[in-house]
Order: sequence, then structure tokens, then C-alpha cells
Amino acid sequence: MKTLLIGLTFLLLISSCSKKDSELNKICFTRTMTDLKIENNTNKTIYFTAFGQNILPLIDWIPSCSNPGVAANSTVSKNLSTITGYLKEDKLIVYWWECTANKAEAIHSVLLNKSQRDCQ
Repeated sequence: MKTLLIGLTFLLLISSCSKKDSELNKICFTRTMTDLKIENNTNKTIYFTAFGQNILPLIDWIPSCSNPGVAANSTVSKNLSTITGYLKEDKLIVYWWECTANKAEAIHSVLLNKSQRDCQ
């Protein structure tokens, strides 16, 4: 019984480590019922903006290095109610990019349904 308990504990530790390893050098986006959480597991600062999907045809925006940033190896959370065009039933689109010499680089995006996690 003691050996079985030690074995199960060991397997649990291995599985939790492998999940974290799979997110190494990735940016993870999690949408909960109330928040958008962005985990930057890279060594670079990223910048982001988020919108409710249905408002996209009505807005005009460009990426900027003055947008909110997520420092390397850190996490930020944003309340969904503060996101432009957010509606409870709407999908959430998050755009993110890096800046070099105060200029936005390639823009990436992720589309999140309710209670979804996506790592890129």
C-alpha cells in the first residue's frame, strides 16, 4: 500500500511537470466566467488588446507599443467587463504582438469561447 501511494505521488509529480514543460516559451490565454488571464512564459514582453468578436466590424485600431504589456515570465488578468464590445455570449478575440525599437511586430490572435485555454 505504501509503495502504491509513493508510485501515485511520483506519477502526479511527473504529469504536473510535463504540463508546465509543454507551456514553456508559450503564451497562454485563459478565459474564465469573469476574467481574461494572459500568461507570458517567454523571455520577451508582449503587448495585447482584446475585443468582443461582434464589435470587430465597427472598430478601427492599430497595434501600439503603448498598449498594456505583459512582462516576460509573468501573468496579467483583465476583467471581461472592461473589454471593449464584450458581451457574455460573445466570443473574445485577443490580439498580441511584440515590439522592437518601439514598433509593433507581427500580430497574432486567439479566439476564446467561454472557459477556454489556448497556448501559442
